[in-house]
Amino acid sequence: MKDIVFPALMQVVAHAPVLLVCLVGMILAPVCWRRGPLPSLLVLVACGLILAVSVAQPFITTYLVHARAEMDWSRVRMGQLLGAVGIGTNLVFAAGLGMLVAAAFLPRKPGNRPPAPPG
Repeated sequence: MKDIVFPALMQVVAHAPVLLVCLVGMILAPVCWRRGPLPSLLVLVACGLILAVSVAQPFITTYLVHARAEMDWSRVRMGQLLGAVGIGTNLVFAAGLGMLVAAAFLPRKPGNRPPAPPG
């Protein structure tokens, strides 16, 4: 199964924009923790989930494709396994997006805002 690393890494590289955004979110969440601990926690967990699924999914699917011959899986069985992986990874991804949406609408402590214009 050593043949899965390069093809899986190529798929991970294709996810580079998502991975970069997740890394930035995971860096910024602790920076903003004092202003909004719960939104920051949600962003940190959500970005971690999305990052993990974006890295793991290519390795899992590449492994399954390569294991098909060794395990003598039928096309139907292969479709079931890939479908299950797709559903599972999409559920985790959706949970991460849901946490990001929730974090966007949770209240925060007032920060250093410029004074309101007179009027």
